[in-house]
Amino acid sequence: MPPPPPTKKVTTPGPTVTVTETARAAGTSDSAGGSSDSGTCSIVSNAGNCYQAGQYCRNSDHGATTTAAGGTRITCTYRSNAWRWAPS
Repeated sequence: MPPPPPTKKVTTPGPTVTVTETARAAGTSDSAGGSSDSGTCSIVSNAGNCYQAGQYCRNSDHGATTTAAGGTRITCTYRSNAWRWAPS
């Protein structure tokens, strides 16, 4: 069997992403009602906000533990037919 033909690697430049962070006072809320103090939480929502107890968990967060913006330790647990963040 002859060897496969040589492959050619072609790279195309990807998009340039610029991230700008703005400082907010600790404990302030965003327009959606969530806390924006992401410096205290290791897992954040898709919008970049810290989770709070009672909020629904993403599938990828099932069983995970993080800290809410106020410093409370929360875990994604299954209760009452739903995965939600609860104090742990």
